[in-house]
Amino acid sequence: MQRRCPNCKSVNVRRSSRGSQDAAQPFYRSPYRCRDCHTKFWAFSRKLSRRIALTVALVVVSLLVITLIVMLPEIGGLTPDSAAEVEGPQPNSAPDR
Repeated sequence: MQRRCPNCKSVNVRRSSRGSQDAAQPFYRSPYRCRDCHTKFWAFSRKLSRRIALTVALVVVSLLVITLIVMLPEIGGLTPDSAAEVEGPQPNSAPDR
């Protein structure tokens, strides 16, 4: 996807530098300048967009894994109490009389 100048719609644009007057612009926007009409404009940073997408994907996958770990015993019908019954008495425990 190429950047387009909002003024003349040209794709002949380049990254521009941040000046002292640009300090108020958010960090997630990058400056661009049109080579045809010399208009400076701001667009969302592609690097940051990729990082945000990767972070969201990692959070979603992590939540799914945590959910599976928590829900797996319940799905299989095992609870801590029933798991103890299946295992039988502990080796160090005294037999019931």
